[in-house]
Amino acid sequence: MKLWRVLSIVVVSSVLGGGARAAEQPDPAALAAAKDLCAVITKDTLKQMSTQMSSLTWPGIEKNLRAKQTVSKKQIDSLRQEFDRIQIDFLTEVMAETPAIYARHFTAGELHEMLAFYRTPVGQKSLKVLPQVMTEIMAVIMPRMPQVQKDVMDAFGKVLHKQGLEI
Repeated sequence: MKLWRVLSIVVVSSVLGGGARAAEQPDPAALAAAKDLCAVITKDTLKQMSTQMSSLTWPGIEKNLRAKQTVSKKQIDSLRQEFDRIQIDFLTEVMAETPAIYARHFTAGELHEMLAFYRTPVGQKSLKVLPQVMTEIMAVIMPRMPQVQKDVMDAFGKVLHKQGLEI
């Protein structure tokens, strides 16, 4: 049973894109360009990202709250406000770390080109629309995750069984 738990964690981590590269130090020029880029990218999108994330997660949270106890609309509204505040704080904290990530993957020149793009009308539109696009993509992915996890675990079980291991 312990092996199943470990394998489940591995599956979820790999499917959701785990694998940090925090040890690499970015080029200072790339880091400066990445900070400029992130300032443009996050300037107006943080609130939108939070709203989109909340639209996916809040309904389940509210359902669980209502299932466990009777709560008034006023209580639900105050909890939702607190949830939104926590989301913004979380995204702000995460976004503070993104320049170093960009700088590890792109050169200063590439980051300047991206920045130039985001200053164009299509770049500005993409900043407004992409959070919604990502929300819609996640809404397609999330309901399918349990089946993907099951398929991976079944496949792992077969492979390990062939190797003489039982889980």
